[in-house]
Formats: sequence, C-alpha cells, structure tokens
Amino acid sequence: SQLPNKGRSMLKIADASRQSGDCAAAVHFYRLAIQQEKKPADILAARIGAGECELSVGAMRDAERDYLAANKLAPRDSAPTVGLGRVYLVEHRPGDAARYFDLAVKKGAKAAFVWNDLGVALDQLRRHKEAQVA
Repeated sequence: SQLPNKGRSMLKIADASRQSGDCAAAVHFYRLAIQQEKKPADILAARIGAGECELSVGAMRDAERDYLAANKLAPRDSAPTVGLGRVYLVEHRPGDAARYFDLAVKKGAKAAFVWNDLGVALDQLRRHKEAQVA
C-alpha cells in the first residue's frame, strides 16, 4: 500500500505473472491495477491482459467483459476487437466472430492469426470462398 504508482506496479506484476503462466495471479493483479490506476493506457493494458488470460483458461464471460471494457476505452484499437472475435469463435458464434475480426482488420490489425481466425469463422458460416481469401 506504500508503493508509489501502485497501479502501474500491479500492472507489471500482472504481466510477469502472465508471462510465467500463472493466469490466476495475473488476473488478480490486473484487477488491482484496474482499480488503482488512473492512466487510461494502463487501464486498457490491464483489461486486455486480463482478457487474454481469461480467454486462455476458458473464462469466456470474464474475457468478454474485459474486452468490451477495453473496446470502450480505446474504440480505435484493434486488440480488444480481436479478443472479442476470439471469444466468439471459441463460443461457436461464427457470425459475431467474423464481424469482430472484420472490424479488427478495418482498425488496422495485420497479424496472420487474425486473418486465419476470420477464415475459420467464415468457413463455419459456409462462406468458403471468402474464408479461402482470408
């Protein structure tokens, strides 16, 4: 409680926990960072980090909540949009997933996995030619 920049410190601990594979600890520290941090960029990073951990352990509702909150904080950032697409793909909601992946691409996402995930969603929608293009 005596740390200066406590929120930023919690964010660093959360990132280190996630990198070591301890998502339970990471999410705990991301939550502390969200509560105590004032800078929108750090809150955004905490929301996205929490969403990534939650997605990796199958906590889809929590991941969706964090990605939606991150999307509100930074509507032009593609990362929360990609996260939402991945949540919906895992939940077998290919229409929603495709919509979010398409939006992420429009926001500037260029990573190959985004295009691949868009292709998977389109394939599940039986839009095979579009899937192949993606």
